[in-house]
Amino acid sequence: MGLNFYWNKKVVKCIGAWRQRNEVARLRNKCVMTCYLCPRPFGERVRERGYLGASHINRLAAFTLAEGATHVASWNNSRKIAFTLAEVLITLGIIGIVAAMTMPVLIQKTKEKETISKLKKFNSVMNQAFTIAKVQNGEVEDWGLQVAGQTADPDENQQAINKQMTDKVWDILSPNLKITSRCTATKGDCVQYDRYSLDGTKFNYFEPMVIFADGSVIVGTTVFNATCNGVRGTSENLKHICGEVFVDINGSKPPNATGKDVFIFYFTKYGVLPAGTKDETVFTMDKYCNKGETNILNGYGCAAWIIYNENMDYLHCDDLSWDGKKSCK
Repeated sequence: MGLNFYWNKKVVKCIGAWRQRNEVARLRNKCVMTCYLCPRPFGERVRERGYLGASHINRLAAFTLAEGATHVASWNNSRKIAFTLAEVLITLGIIGIVAAMTMPVLIQKTKEKETISKLKKFNSVMNQAFTIAKVQNGEVEDWGLQVAGQTADPDENQQAINKQMTDKVWDILSPNLKITSRCTATKGDCVQYDRYSLDGTKFNYFEPMVIFADGSVIVGTTVFNATCNGVRGTSENLKHICGEVFVDINGSKPPNATGKDVFIFYFTKYGVLPAGTKDETVFTMDKYCNKGETNILNGYGCAAWIIYNENMDYLHCDDLSWDGKKSCK
């Protein structure tokens, strides 16, 4: 009986080996596979086609190879790199929260950079236009300008003279600027829109007068000293002011507020000067470009700060000054 048991055991083992060889042959005939054997000395690997070990067969017990397959990966190893639905949702939630916190700040900073760039461009273009206009027409005090008065509630006669003087200024400057359209005293088809101060106070309205090719719009022009001897500060420029110009750098698009997208420039005997410089005594930085102040003219003194300091930090802190902090940082 012992001998029979021994031979039966050998037969079973042989049958098992025969079945395993048949399985290997079947898989080899069905597809071409590349396997890596154990490393040889010096780190070399031998690649053989058509070989599949028994351990691989066991792992692929429930897997049918596709025709033309050249590589078989272990499912047990692959599933370790997957993420659960909960992990994915948590990650997306964190990303959403971070985006919600940072995007408004980034958008605000981008808008401020655009404003700074446009305002510096306007300052440069206007100074060039004034220089050429003086060569062509003489000094500003010789342009034949007239002052109609600066009362808070001008009568019809004063309003008519103001419009005539506005037209005269831009008749002289327009040939040296890229302008797409104008609203003259005889062509009043430009649409008015509401105006606001730096602190958000709504008052009066802006009336487009000159529209530039880049979208900037002149929304106010005043001649208040025909001989260019107006004084608004201690510098030479500020002692020879002829009038002022309001520019909205993005037209009727919001916010339409002084100090944010609407700014004042003086045209003087010597050229164009942004309002609110260090030597200004009328629209000073501390009172007319300060988010902590509340008055309808707040924002009138911001143009110079942007051009010379290249930031709009006065929108974010109220302790800036020409002799002190130049930014909120």
